[in-house]
Formats: sequence, C-alpha cells, structure tokens
Amino acid sequence: MGFAPAAPDLVVERTITLPAPMDAVWRHVADHASMGAWWPDASFELSTEGEDVNGPGAVRLVRSGRRVLDEQVVGWERGRRMDYRLRAGAPLRYHFGRVELRALAPSARAAMPASTSLTWRIRFRPRFPATGWLLRLVIARMLRRALFNLEDLLRRESERVQRGAT
Repeated sequence: MGFAPAAPDLVVERTITLPAPMDAVWRHVADHASMGAWWPDASFELSTEGEDVNGPGAVRLVRSGRRVLDEQVVGWERGRRMDYRLRAGAPLRYHFGRVELRALAPSARAAMPASTSLTWRIRFRPRFPATGWLLRLVIARMLRRALFNLEDLLRRESERVQRGAT
C-alpha cells in the first residue's frame, strides 16, 4: 500500500527522591554551565542566554567525546519544571525532555529533612527505527548515572552544611 505508520515515541523516565530541598535541587538542574559536575562524561556550555538566563530560549551545548548536542529550553516554571528539546547532534528525532520537581514534606519519624522528588522524562524517536531499543538502553543508563551523581553531590553538600552548623 505504500503507507507506513510513524514509529511511536520511545520514553525513558526516572523518578528519584533527593536529600535536599527543592531550591537546592533546582539550582543544580537549571544551571546549564555547572551540569558537568554531576552529568557523566559530558561538559555543558550555555551558548545562548534565555529568559532568566537559563530559562526559555536558552541554548546549551553538551560535549561528550566527539559528539556535540544542541539543546534548547522550551518551557519553564521556575523552581519546578524545565522542558527542553534536542535540536541537533544525536541520532534522534522529536526529542523532548522534561524535568519536574516536587517538594516532599520532612518526616519526623524517619528523622528525614525536607527532600525533593525529581522526575526526568525523555521522549524521542530514533532516526533509524531498528536502533530504538539500543538508544533507550543507553539513555536510561546515562540518566540513571546522572541522577545517582546528583544525589551524591546533594548529599555531600548537605553533610558540609550540617558540619558547619555544629
């Protein structure tokens, strides 16, 4: 018949509870220039400032090996949500990422201070359909490592603050 339906979007989503208040998490997630401190094997550069510097319209270049990704912030609810799209540099089409934060109440029973739930969702289509499973696996592993590193960074910051307060 000559008609092939469009491949469905693939999704990678990860939710993690981070040991820090929302504003501390947001500082790290929304500051493109410092993401390399916790994102594995990549450096980040803010090439174009957007609203609120890192907000809508901001363009960041992500360098990893010989690959350079061009990402643009397309949505923003300061302190809560950031939407971005990949414009160039990867074998993906229609890439859309969303980072959402939600404050979690402190727990007196667990002696746990304020924490934050972070959900990072990436939706994309592979440029070559047979590679979707592999791209999903690579993106999921990279995201898992990044969020582990972010959690570790926030934990170390919290410990430094607690040592300084005593």
